[in-house]
Amino acid sequence: MTFPVLRPGPAEQVEALRGQIEWFWHDLSHFAKAMARGQVWWAYGALDDLRRTCVQLARLRHDFAADPEGYENSPRQAGVGRC
Repeated sequence: MTFPVLRPGPAEQVEALRGQIEWFWHDLSHFAKAMARGQVWWAYGALDDLRRTCVQLARLRHDFAADPEGYENSPRQAGVGRC
């Protein structure tokens, strides 16, 4: 027996997209501050966060119901968490 995948409703999709876009701008501000201060390691971490958000947005566009996966295996993953 095959069960249908539960898909988020329109309001949940909008909320998920809004959250990802907010994280993008938050991380971009961290990147800009780090570059302005010459703190390249902080900038690298913020850039990695920006990259992760872009991957999440592409994943949402491809299949909104899919679980996030795969980015952790990327060779560019620095392991820097969100603040």
